[in-house]
Amino acid sequence: MIHTGCMLGEDMLETAKREIEIYLKNGMYPLIENYFGTSADCEKVLAWLQDYHPKAVYGVNILGDAEEAFLLAKAYGARFIQIDSVCGHLETDRDEEYAEELKMLRKKCDVVLLGGVRFKYQPICSGRSLKEDLLLGMERCDAIVCTGEGTGIPTPIGKVQEFKSVLNDFPVIVGAGVTIDTVEETFRLADGAIVGSWVKDNHDAYNPVNEQYVELMSRKIDYDNSLKKLTHVVFSHGKESGPLGSKIQRLMTVAEEMGLRTTSIDYRDCTTADERVAILNEHLNQLDVPLSQVVLVGSSMGGYVSMVVANEMPVAGLFLMAPALWMESGDYTIQTYIPKTAHIEIVHGMLDDTVPYENSIRFAREHDGTILHLVPDDHRLKASHEFLAYQFRRFLDDISK
Repeated sequence: MIHTGCMLGEDMLETAKREIEIYLKNGMYPLIENYFGTSADCEKVLAWLQDYHPKAVYGVNILGDAEEAFLLAKAYGARFIQIDSVCGHLETDRDEEYAEELKMLRKKCDVVLLGGVRFKYQPICSGRSLKEDLLLGMERCDAIVCTGEGTGIPTPIGKVQEFKSVLNDFPVIVGAGVTIDTVEETFRLADGAIVGSWVKDNHDAYNPVNEQYVELMSRKIDYDNSLKKLTHVVFSHGKESGPLGSKIQRLMTVAEEMGLRTTSIDYRDCTTADERVAILNEHLNQLDVPLSQVVLVGSSMGGYVSMVVANEMPVAGLFLMAPALWMESGDYTIQTYIPKTAHIEIVHGMLDDTVPYENSIRFAREHDGTILHLVPDDHRLKASHEFLAYQFRRFLDDISK
């Protein structure tokens, strides 16, 4: 982020030039914004960029004036525009007019549009649910920008997860509060980030860009993006089975054929589900890879154990077979499931007389983005091994992309 006009007592354009060169050198795309300055300041910076870096990717955000942003982008070769809110901030009648205005602006200027929904400092006046605003937002821009309460304030990971659960593969950009400590989790869930305050001196938006901070952030992003490749699958068996049951062996073969390491934990000495949860937690904490590279696979009670652990551990994905969710037995002490992953797939037999398949339907209804397969099989899914293998391979392949 280039905050034009923020350096009182210094030449605005010279400061912007220096900061742009730092960003470009570190593989970041400058976003020119009038947060402290004016539209005229942004125009000067964009004109310099067009003259001296015509092939660079850069963008513009004119706060409160989308039309001016489109005009400047078209005039000075900006490749993307940020608008703080494309949906949700206006009452219904005005919102319809705004949607038409935005549509006309997009027709006149072919750029990528990053649009905020429930954005910092923006009111919520639409009278619609978050899901409705997000789905409308998808029609109005090329990526949704998600923020917390204000500039420099972390964007809640739960909010990003909620956005992704509705938007699925539609790009989500985290637009505020990204730091060196939060960037790994940010890029695990989101498709990009707008970084401003953290790369400034003393991590203060009013200060100049600090080259050392930009270099640190760039290296961290490059490293974290390299971690998106899966490396490990951890299996948890059911209450009455073992670590090398037929389903697990079939899925282990799939994972190993894809070059992934596999572990199937032996829980047979455990007397409670809580013991199993503790063992899986300990196992994950001892792995030599980040959780963003790990998929959890669970069957029956093992599905419950994997789900409970994913409530706290930001793993890459969950693949569950007849998971024992919302069971009334005292073995299952956790009854709230909010896993920290956007990749969840469940296979459940409609002839299951051990764990009701309706429980998996309930979970899928409560967690948008969950893929649920109901198959004509019983609790053991013995007749569905090849179906499981096919879906598991596709599941791993989708996460690895």
